[in-house]
Amino acid sequence: MVFNWGIAGFGWVARDHAVPGIVAAGGVLAAVAEPDPVARAAAEVLGARAFPSLDELLAARCCDA
Repeated sequence: MVFNWGIAGFGWVARDHAVPGIVAAGGVLAAVAEPDPVARAAAEVLGARAFPSLDELLAARCCDA
């Protein structure tokens, strides 16, 4: 089973460490919650849905983990 992951905050730790770990484990970065529009754009380049708040990410119900 492939898990669709959501990340709260998309700074360098998430981008450079969490995402590669998720992908290496066979998961998919499905969404991020990040107030910074530049960081949201970086997540979208990776194919993730990007939300400006955690509440919006959770309401979208697009993540398994």
